[in-house]
Amino acid sequence: MATDLPAENDLLIESAGQAFRRRSLKNIGFMTGLALVALVASIAMLAPILTAQDPYLQNLDQRLIPPFWHLEGTWAHPFGTDKFGRDYLSRIIHGSRISLLIGLFVMVISGLIGSTLGVIAGYFGGKIDAVIMYIITVRLSMPVVLVALAVVSFVGSSLEVIVLVLGLFLWDRFAVVIRAATKRLRGEDFVTAARCTGCPDSQIILREIIPNLMNQLTVIATLEMAQAILLESALSFLGLGVQPPLPSWGLMIAEAKEFVFFDPWLITIPGVAIFLLVLGINLLGDGIRDLTAPEMKN
Repeated sequence: MATDLPAENDLLIESAGQAFRRRSLKNIGFMTGLALVALVASIAMLAPILTAQDPYLQNLDQRLIPPFWHLEGTWAHPFGTDKFGRDYLSRIIHGSRISLLIGLFVMVISGLIGSTLGVIAGYFGGKIDAVIMYIITVRLSMPVVLVALAVVSFVGSSLEVIVLVLGLFLWDRFAVVIRAATKRLRGEDFVTAARCTGCPDSQIILREIIPNLMNQLTVIATLEMAQAILLESALSFLGLGVQPPLPSWGLMIAEAKEFVFFDPWLITIPGVAIFLLVLGINLLGDGIRDLTAPEMKN
């Protein structure tokens, strides 16, 4: 009888995995988001292989060459060149690295800050919860874009500064959602049982609370990653984000705004790239939320 249990467990695990794959394939939003994010991530990782052009190389003799779908376009520069003669396709491809890098690091920094505060406030409650809620309220009273503009203009703009500033100002959603979820979990029977057996609070938080927060954490992480990419693009467009000659998509739009009526493709191409990446991340987050919801696991 004991030898039959592993086989039965394997069948249960396999059927659960098959059920998740079946639900995933039926979720159009999840599959679309996964495909878009995977595409951009693959392009970012294979950037040196996908293009032979140097994204920083300037050639004023070949400035403002239109993309291949124009009559004057050439396949030597499929997406054309910018006002400095730099290959636009190369800058778009290498710009995906900048966007993903900023999104990932900001997500990690803000996630660590917000999740830690949310778990502590939700689990301990009382005065600790009141203090942390006051900190969250103070943070929510400050507009992110204006504060980021002030800090960046005072400290100076660079890739590291942008990541740090956004990471320190985008943790509030993590804190609010994780706090509410932790307050609900601390009253569950399995947490009460662990407390009755003498488990310390740190062990209960690490082994009982945090594993049951992964669904909320994953969904919020995707939303914050998309927001960080949009905010970086906005700051770069205003001239206080990633600085030249780095191929940031927001910076590319800023550099092309003077040609909006003459060469609109200079703005359209990076704009579409930002749109597709943010759309993919949001669809992926929504799909994960739907697939991991309790009512969808049956």
